Amino acid sequence: MHLTLDMNNALQEKQRLFCAKKLAPCIKHLHEVHLTGRYEDPASSINLPKDKHVLTYVENCAKKVCIPDILVIIGIGGSDLGTFAVQQAILGTLNNELGRKPNVYYADTVDPSAVRDILTLCERAIVAKKEVLLNIISKSGTTMETTANAAIFLKLFERYSIDFKTHVVITTDEHTPLWKFSEENDIPKLSIPKSVGGRYSVLSSVGLFPLHVLGIDCHALLRGAAEMAEECVASFDQNPAAQRAAILYSHLREGEHTHNLFLFSTYLEALGKWYRQLMAESLGKKHTGMTPIVSIGTTDMHSMAQLYLGGPKNIFTTFICVGAEPEVRVPSHTSQNSIEQIAPVAGKTLQELRSRTLREVQQEYSTKKLHFTTTQLASRSPACLGAFLQLSMMETMYLAHLLGVNAFDQPNVEEYKQRSRVR
Repeated sequence: MHLTLDMNNALQEKQRLFCAKKLAPCIKHLHEVHLTGRYEDPASSINLPKDKHVLTYVENCAKKVCIPDILVIIGIGGSDLGTFAVQQAILGTLNNELGRKPNVYYADTVDPSAVRDILTLCERAIVAKKEVLLNIISKSGTTMETTANAAIFLKLFERYSIDFKTHVVITTDEHTPLWKFSEENDIPKLSIPKSVGGRYSVLSSVGLFPLHVLGIDCHALLRGAAEMAEECVASFDQNPAAQRAAILYSHLREGEHTHNLFLFSTYLEALGKWYRQLMAESLGKKHTGMTPIVSIGTTDMHSMAQLYLGGPKNIFTTFICVGAEPEVRVPSHTSQNSIEQIAPVAGKTLQELRSRTLREVQQEYSTKKLHFTTTQLASRSPACLGAFLQLSMMETMYLAHLLGVNAFDQPNVEEYKQRSRVR
């Protein structure tokens, strides 16, 4: 089992019956969409994990380009957060420093200092005769930050006569300006199904191409997601995504307007940020929604715990933990000067200490009648992460239905994008 969900008796029978009835048509609809296997509905992202053509498409594209020493992902929001989430969870926060190849950098902002530093690293690599691969990602093909950064890095390639055909891959919808640019310059390109929105696109070519280049087992990622998708189109009582949505909805109605994703793993921080966009952009409409926040255990027990335990009771918490982890043990014997200080933890593994802290935190939450559920990933493997990604996306679709909002549009973001486009 990839995920273990402890709902912590978070749903009363009256709430369960109400949500089960209200979600029935949505469950039926997603089940029908899933059966088609096609991309004709806004919820069609649920069909990506079982679409064998997508990964073949990605793998064939990877064969056309260089084997990179550096991979630069140029995208923002839904175009790179999912990739970052999976990459960080599996490869860790120090992937580049540990000497694994390729190094990976995200040009996802128009912060001049951040972009300049990535540009400098790429130029040094090019001068040293190393290979740099750009993956330019924008569903619309017009995202301001992406087009600006793409122009900057392509200019660097021009200066050093780097062949775009073997060092650039463009991922976008068909017929966008980026798509046309790729055709005009004979640059390899990957399409995104028209019906699949950015924040639901991690299991499309958007996430699969860079993750494949990074050596992550995308077959296992999709397998875990496909198995979870099957569970999440079942009837309410066997449907973890529908039940999770019902719990969040019920607590939102009781005044818990903030959802705290409390991740007891440093390597899952980017996963929290991916989830934050998913929930905020999908639900924040018609003056409703939950405000998603991200906390990291045990770090934030020393920065935010006072607020969570002693502040207003308007937060619902989902604890996320990981089962299998590397064994790092506190030594049983050390210098005479410090033996008294380490005695309580001597001989224990860091995983034991982290798990004990989580149990103590949850006990304190229970004592103070603070509401929470717990999700445990069996490991930080591709299959487990695929299952979590799929669960989260379908949970969001069900929660949007309960709230009476469209899970797939982003009208206010589009207004902002229109205003921010350079004229």
